[in-house]
Amino acid sequence: MERWIKLHEKLGEAFNGDPNFEAIMFAETSWVVGASTGNKAPDFGGATNLTNWENLVAATTRAFPNTNVIVENTWLDTPVRTQQLEDFMLQNRVAPGAMDTYGQTWVDKNGGALNNWGLNEYIGRDISSQYPALGPDMRSRMHSMVFIEAPNLGVYTSSSGYTPADICVALNKSYTASHAFWTYLGNNNTSRPSANWSNVLATINKCPLAHTDYPQIYP
Repeated sequence: MERWIKLHEKLGEAFNGDPNFEAIMFAETSWVVGASTGNKAPDFGGATNLTNWENLVAATTRAFPNTNVIVENTWLDTPVRTQQLEDFMLQNRVAPGAMDTYGQTWVDKNGGALNNWGLNEYIGRDISSQYPALGPDMRSRMHSMVFIEAPNLGVYTSSSGYTPADICVALNKSYTASHAFWTYLGNNNTSRPSANWSNVLATINKCPLAHTDYPQIYP
């Protein structure tokens, strides 16, 4: 972790002042847990993992004072540690991210829940009766920055996925996203034509993001 922090400090020195450098993003926190437990790493521990992420988050925002920092805090080893990291992120002006973004139809079907532990803490929602939210709904103070991958659009999966229009509604209504990074899938997809870039772009043009104001939690 010390080496990883030093890397991001150097990246901040090089790119924080670059106006074309929009954001720096850390992919799903769950991969660390999965890889470590799956490979039976003898030095892995959930509490240490949380501390490492907090140290990385704090160091990266210091290194990038004028750049968006995104963490896709999906799942740690326990719900509580996931909630604790999400709150720490928000306190350090880190944008909640997600590798998978679902349509509003899924959110409505699940009573307003979002699709991972971290995002549910972001919106102040209990994970379960055993794991109540630790903090309030932060959507009025901080915006999410999320990715839309091929499977979310029904490509490379047996799932039908969600239409770009359905996802667009969710971006504004439930995720309150200021940034949405769509996977470019070209225009030759026959299994899910709605995922072709021409159709995605047409939807984006009709459904601009509504939460692009300066986040209250930023300095």
